[in-house]
Amino acid sequence: MPPSFDKDKRNIVIFNSALEEFEGFPEWKAVLYDKEQDILKQIFTYFQKNEDFFFYFRIHPNLQNLNNTQMRELKELSNLNFKNVKIIWPHEKIDSYALLDACEKVVTFGSTLGVEACFWGKPSILIGRAYYEDLDCCYIPKSTDETIQLLKKDLSPKSNQGALAYGYWFDKFAISFDRFSPSYMNSDCNYWKDQIVPNLKLKDKIAIRFWWRMNNLKKYFAGKSK
Repeated sequence: MPPSFDKDKRNIVIFNSALEEFEGFPEWKAVLYDKEQDILKQIFTYFQKNEDFFFYFRIHPNLQNLNNTQMRELKELSNLNFKNVKIIWPHEKIDSYALLDACEKVVTFGSTLGVEACFWGKPSILIGRAYYEDLDCCYIPKSTDETIQLLKKDLSPKSNQGALAYGYWFDKFAISFDRFSPSYMNSDCNYWKDQIVPNLKLKDKIAIRFWWRMNNLKKYFAGKSK
């Protein structure tokens, strides 16, 4: 946890996503903003004089060591030095799940932590696009003003039924393969008894990646319940 964390504040954690994962899909375009730093700036500016609130903005670890447009714009945002905002950079050793546990509510741009927060019994606000957006896991504002109002309110967590359905789908992932076993870690796969390295399409790589993530999520929550 950040050493300065004050449990007496109304703490809100924001998780962004690596834009390069979905930026090429026009149907994935966000409704509320063109650039993520625009809506973040509006939120932080609105709350900058409200000492009751404190925001922890966790930048996705996949953005570590990158000097792309997204990271450059986020560094510009950090130069504004909002007093009640702590930006957690990709390389920092901060436990995202510990933040999720400790904060009042969770805001995501599409990160799986949005649906994980719902499963964990936390109010979750989705301001980007996500596979789980139609499962009633999160509050989905239609404007920046509505986003701010949701941040100010005492929200109740959504039912975790949608989160369970989402987790079940990724765990089962439709029909099991009979002769194929994907492996996300080394980009290889097993087909019958032969090891091959397929030239997968982007959508297949994304599917395998989320399969791996949800499998690890299941192991994490199994450990927490013991």
